[in-house]
This record gives sequence, C-alpha cells and structure tokens, in this order.
Amino acid sequence: MAQWVLAFLAALAGYFGYKAFTAARRQADAAERQLILATSPRLYIDGIGVYSLKAGQCPVFSVKIVNNGPAAANQVAVSINIVHDDGSGGYKNGENVMTIPANSRREFFIRSSAAIDPATLVGDNGKSLEIKGYYALDGGAKVEYCYKPNPLLTEESLQAGLPLFIPCDFDTSREISLMVETGRYNIQSPTTQN
Repeated sequence: MAQWVLAFLAALAGYFGYKAFTAARRQADAAERQLILATSPRLYIDGIGVYSLKAGQCPVFSVKIVNNGPAAANQVAVSINIVHDDGSGGYKNGENVMTIPANSRREFFIRSSAAIDPATLVGDNGKSLEIKGYYALDGGAKVEYCYKPNPLLTEESLQAGLPLFIPCDFDTSREISLMVETGRYNIQSPTTQN
C-alpha cells in the first residue's frame, strides 16, 4: 500500500511540476513578446499632404509615415502611386528606401504628372483621384494604404482646414431618420411678386 501512495505522490508532484513548467514557459513567452515590442519600431501613416494644389499646376503629394517606436526603422521601403482621371504616376524604381529614426516621422514626396484643379475635387461629383501605395519594414510584409479626396469638401472648407484626404475605405454616407406626426399639413408653392 505504501508503494501506491508513493506512486500517487510522485504522479501528483509530476503533475504540479508540469503545470509550473508550462506557467513559466508562458511567462517567458510573454516577456519575450514584451521585449520585442519595447525594442521595435512602430510605423503608421499620418496622412496625405498636398502642395501647390492650384489650377493649372501639377501638385506635389506627400505621404507622412511616423515611427512611434523606441527603435529606428531601418530599410523602410515606401511606394507612392497617383491614380487620376487624367493619368497616373509613381516612383520610377517602384519604391524609395530610407531609415525613420525612433519617435520621428518622414515625409515622402511625389509630383503629379497631370495638372489638377482643386475645384474638380470638391463634392461627390469630383474627378477620381487616389494616392495609394505601401510601406514595408526591412523586407517584411507590405502595409498598403489608399487615400481619396474628402467628399465632404466645399470651396469654403478647403480654406477652413478640413482634411483634404481621407482613407479610401472611409464611408462618409449618412443615414437620416425622420419622424412624421399625424396632423394637417398645408403645402404651398412660392408666389412671385412683380
């Protein structure tokens, strides 16, 4: 009987030892992920800029990429393409490669191959224009982006500082609900006075 008790205690000790090992392994894995996160660059697109957007001129577009991480982002490949009703363009070699220091940003520029009149970008009936491309960190996976003119723009909001470009997948449509109460309504047409 004593051997059964010893075998049971040994099995119990083995079970608890295995549980302690797996808990220590999970903690080590979590610590490793935290270390990688704490020592890695973190990139994101901070928007699209435009310079010289005047009637009859070929504007210059910029993509702002931010490294919000504590480590420099080395070998960042950036591709920018302009797709417009009047033509398209991109970098001659496909992409530019540069380093983005820790807690810093870089702006990548490209000139449009066609003149773009800002008045044609205003409202839902504006011309088609997309600034799209990707960035990739040190040969890693490509993170694609796409921006379009903000369809809520008006001539006045261009001066007021409303964002000129929004992500292509941003939905600006609205849902409007009306509540109609029963009652007596009189609709009159406008009268003209001479």
